[in-house]
Amino acid sequence: MGPRILSSCLNEAGFHTRKIFLQISEEKGDIPPGLFLYPPHVLEQIGELCDNALFVGVSLMTNYFDRVAQLCRFVRERVGVPVVVGGIHATLMPKECAEFADYVCIGEGEGAVVDIAKALSSGRDASGIPNICCIKDGEFIRNPVRPLIADLDDIPFPDYSLDDDYVLMDGSIRRLDLRMLEQLMLAAPGKKVAKKPYYITMMTRGCQYACAYCCNRALLKLYGGRAFVRRRSIDNIIAELSWVQENLPFVEIIVLTDDSFFDADESEIEAFCAVYKEKIGLPFFSLGTPFGITAKKLSTMVDAGMIYVQMGIQTGSERIRKMYRRPFTNKEIVAIAGMFSSYVHKILPPRYDIIIDNPMEADEDVIDTIRLLLKLKRPYFIQYFCLTLFPGTELGEKAARAGIITDWREQVYRKQLFHKRRTYLNFVLSLFNTPVPKFIIRLLITRAALVVFNRPYFGKLLRLVVRD
Repeated sequence: MGPRILSSCLNEAGFHTRKIFLQISEEKGDIPPGLFLYPPHVLEQIGELCDNALFVGVSLMTNYFDRVAQLCRFVRERVGVPVVVGGIHATLMPKECAEFADYVCIGEGEGAVVDIAKALSSGRDASGIPNICCIKDGEFIRNPVRPLIADLDDIPFPDYSLDDDYVLMDGSIRRLDLRMLEQLMLAAPGKKVAKKPYYITMMTRGCQYACAYCCNRALLKLYGGRAFVRRRSIDNIIAELSWVQENLPFVEIIVLTDDSFFDADESEIEAFCAVYKEKIGLPFFSLGTPFGITAKKLSTMVDAGMIYVQMGIQTGSERIRKMYRRPFTNKEIVAIAGMFSSYVHKILPPRYDIIIDNPMEADEDVIDTIRLLLKLKRPYFIQYFCLTLFPGTELGEKAARAGIITDWREQVYRKQLFHKRRTYLNFVLSLFNTPVPKFIIRLLITRAALVVFNRPYFGKLLRLVVRD
């Protein structure tokens, strides 16, 4: 979504863009060096498409660091084109990224990417542009960020023109067309629930919370907390979705990926839902947190067509919840889950996010999470995320000071978010996504069961009987 918006910004400024989407088909386990580096023939294909470009922009998340560094070095050395790196990792670790990129964009990039294009096209120096970092004459330069975009309606819609788009598919770079785009959209969040094409968008930017493991806390600090949460107008989001219905007619579900769409006031939710139901009418998914969900908002959104909601619980441990800076209680979570269960015949089973494999939590903290999940009324699906202590986040820096993180590249950059450690308690947690009755799960966390099974040998046993 981000690169498509930047493409639209450049198009509006009079520049032609070519987009290459380098999807990863499969990732299992921690990522050793070289495992997911691009093969030579793919690099050569990318090089041909980048030849004679004004510059090449690459969006970077931490878990893709190795391959992005490889790609950028290839483009600079073999193609001879300037490289601009942006994205959340570039924002949090710009000096590191400047080692393999000509320019590093921090924060919101809509204005910066156009300024770079104008500077390079006219032969001017781009090193002093706001939001841009670079190495010049051996010195690392970090320019101040420009103010956050106050009116999100000023941002153009994502560029889905497909007039010059390419995708890495089946081991080769191929021209992207509508049929392929429809196939790729089937891989959007929730495909295991309903195999229908999804269109992903956001109505807001920013988050009013500051969870210790999240990049939003670092972004809030970067911008000094000034007007961090912004919301598009209803007319603007409806105009985008109307364009989608006209130009991407295969789309059957809308996914609202706001950090928490539910955080809007009830009046705002009601106003949006009334227009959405009348003019769009497609089923939609939404993310939410226990902070913002109310019975009135839920009722309004279900009536407008919401069929699925994903809520971040993260932990059932009061101690870990304080560590994460998540100011709500298990009682509140149970109450919200009860609201979801009252719509069991109108919406799909809700998805709850849980963070596991926190090196700073004890077994009792995990057991508290299991006890909380036992209180939630089925049906539901648990999505487990292995805690990744990202650089630049409060929790990541805390772990580094405590000596838990000693090698960022090995322990964080190459870590897989969904590769659970083979432990007894993780095994018990996994049972919530099976038909195993809750009374059996309760038996598995009794003192006797823990004494017998909660030992290192259990993981070795799992490796013998369970395949990756």
